[in-house]
Amino acid sequence: MEGIPYRVRLAERERYAPAYFHEPHFDARMRPLGGRRGEETLHHGPHVTGMLMRCYPERATTRRILR
Repeated sequence: MEGIPYRVRLAERERYAPAYFHEPHFDARMRPLGGRRGEETLHHGPHVTGMLMRCYPERATTRRILR
């Protein structure tokens, strides 16, 4: 998977960038931060599954899901 290009200014002092991993429950429904109640939500499980199947169609897991 190719990363998104971005620019970072050189820092005047040493910086740290800790990794943060967030994996919501498969059945979780989400809306954008600041979103209002009643707005359409994103169903995490089907969204992530569909995205991974599109990006990695040759994987054994994808073939197993499609059976």
